[in-house]
Amino acid sequence: MSEIAYRLKSLDPLVFGDGRPFSPDAGATSLRGHLVPSPSTLAGGVRTAIGFAHQVDFKNPATLEALTRTEVRGPILTLNDEPMFATPADFSFVANSHGSVQAARAHPVVLEHGEGSDLEGLGLCGPTLLAGDTPTKERPPQFFSNTEMTEWLLGEERKPSRKPKLLPEDRVHVGIEFDRLSSKQGALFKTSGYRYGRYLSMGEDSLRGEACCPEIKGYDVELGLSLATDSEFDLSTLGAMTLGGERRLAVLREEQDDWWRCPAAIRERLGRANVKRIRLILATPAVFGNGLLPGWVRVPGTDVEVRILAATNLRRSFVSGWDLATRGPKAVRWLAPAGSAYFLEIVKGSAAALPDQWLRPVSDDPQSCRDGFGLALWGIW
Repeated sequence: MSEIAYRLKSLDPLVFGDGRPFSPDAGATSLRGHLVPSPSTLAGGVRTAIGFAHQVDFKNPATLEALTRTEVRGPILTLNDEPMFATPADFSFVANSHGSVQAARAHPVVLEHGEGSDLEGLGLCGPTLLAGDTPTKERPPQFFSNTEMTEWLLGEERKPSRKPKLLPEDRVHVGIEFDRLSSKQGALFKTSGYRYGRYLSMGEDSLRGEACCPEIKGYDVELGLSLATDSEFDLSTLGAMTLGGERRLAVLREEQDDWWRCPAAIRERLGRANVKRIRLILATPAVFGNGLLPGWVRVPGTDVEVRILAATNLRRSFVSGWDLATRGPKAVRWLAPAGSAYFLEIVKGSAAALPDQWLRPVSDDPQSCRDGFGLALWGIW
C-alpha cells in the first residue's frame, strides 16, 4: 500500500508533556512540553481520529488491534516546509589554532597497545583533532536542515547555519468549581506548548507565537510536524483532531514534499560497489531490546547483514502513555534518542539496498516500528 504524507498544523499551542509530575503540589503546577512529541503520541492521536471518523467501538479489543496496525511514520519537525532533524550525536564544535570555531566529526577510534574499554566489543568514538584544536563551549544547534544532514551523511564537515531558537507559548489556567461555576481558590497552573503554524521572529535567536507577541514585526516562519501513513483513510478530511495535553485542536493537510525519499546524492554514493562502512542516524527515538543498541544483525526490510563497530548517543529517554485496551498506564519504554549515530560494517549484502529504507523504522519490535520509533537516515563514514 502506498503511503501518503501529511503536515500537522495546530489551532492552539500543543502541549506534549515531558514526563515530569503535574499536580496541585508545590513545584509541580507547571506542565512543560516538548517541541517534538513522541512518535507514539502522534500515532495514537492519528489512530484515535480515524476511529472516531469511522465510529468504531474502542472497547472492542479486535477493533483496537486493527487500529494499532496502522503504520504512522513521524513526527518530523518542519520549518518553512523544510525538514529539521535532530543534530547528530557524532557532531561537535572545536576551536582551531586561530580561534575560529569549526565542525568536528566523531568516528571509531583505533586503540593503541595497552588501551581498552568495557564496552563489550564496541569501539570508542572520538573527534578528529588537528594540532592546535581545543574544545569549545559553543553548543551545537538543536537541528540540522535537510541539506546539512545530507552533507553530514556524505562525510562533509561544513559548519551548520544558526537556527532560530523556538520558544514555547505559556498559558496560565485556573481550576473551576463546576457546581458553583467559579474558580477554585489557589488552583492556578501553567502549560507551555508550541504552536505549529505561523511564527514571527524576535531576532536571530528566538521566535514566539504571533498570538503571544502581535506587536513584534519580523519575518514569518512556518512551523509544522510531518508524518507519513499507510492508512486508506484520507486524513485531510478528518477536520480538527485533539492531540496532546488539554485536548487541544490540530488539523492534517496532505503534502507533496519529496524529502521522505532518499536524496539522490546519498543514493548514488551508497550504490557504489566498494561501500562497506555505513552510518545510521536516528531521525526519531528508537526502541531497542539491548537498550541503546539495535538487537538486529540484518537491517530491517533488507538482506543486508551488518556488524556494529561503535555508537555515539545522548542520554536515553523514555515514553509511557495510556492504554485504551487495558484502561491503564502503559509500561515505560526506554529509548535511544533522536540523533544517535551508529557506525556499521557490512558483512553480507550491498549498501545499495539502504536508500529504499530512508526514513523507515529500524526498532526491534514490529509495533514500535508501526508507531514510528527509529526512523533511519543512512550515510557513510
